[in-house]
Amino acid sequence: MDATRAILEESLAVSREILRRELRKALGLYYAAWGTYPMAAVVLYYVVENLVAGAPKSAVALSAAVPYIVLTGRIFASFFKAMRLPSRRRKGGIAWSIMILAYFAVLLFAMAFIKTLAFATTAAYAASVTLLTYLLFRSNATEPRWYDHLALISFSVLLPLGVYVVALYYVIGIIWVYAGIKSLLDAME
Repeated sequence: MDATRAILEESLAVSREILRRELRKALGLYYAAWGTYPMAAVVLYYVVENLVAGAPKSAVALSAAVPYIVLTGRIFASFFKAMRLPSRRRKGGIAWSIMILAYFAVLLFAMAFIKTLAFATTAAYAASVTLLTYLLFRSNATEPRWYDHLALISFSVLLPLGVYVVALYYVIGIIWVYAGIKSLLDAME
């Protein structure tokens, strides 16, 4: 009986380690990908501006977000697959993508016309991303590292302020790329 218990405990420890590494890898890819979003949006804007004079910044930023949203879905679908949980891609993946795109559209519309609404909307978005990420940590086999706290807290604070000081988006990007690299390195250890 003790041998069976020891084998079960060892297999549980191995499965937790695999889950921890998969979550670290998913978060590393997530942080690194979204850390590049501010620069990708700027590059796309300048390309579109050269092709179509007077292109609205909000439409360009929304179109730049589409591949990131799709990539995020794929990253976390692979993580849920590692957990042996259904990713619900068939049922909810499209609905979530449409909802996120609609949210980005409302956010970018607000940023273009109403700064106070943009601040409130961005603060709510940052708080929800931070809360969901911390809940992901809580429900799995890993604890947040200091760079997770750095990425999520700076995101919560700087994203709403970025409505007024655009350079803060680049600061978030740098922090997120750094957190992504640290998380990927942690997953490889």
